[in-house]
Amino acid sequence: MGGSGRADRFIVATARHLDAPLLTADRQILSYSAAGHVQTVDAAE
Repeated sequence: MGGSGRADRFIVATARHLDAPLLTADRQILSYSAAGHVQTVDAAE
């Protein structure tokens, strides 16, 4: 998650820690999820 802000990294880390899916439309987070790092639900769909 190279260009993401601190808040995004904190939110992703929290979702990973809780093993909870993250609802987001952020393309960078969704890309990170596609690599298997965090569970997400695409809010844009």
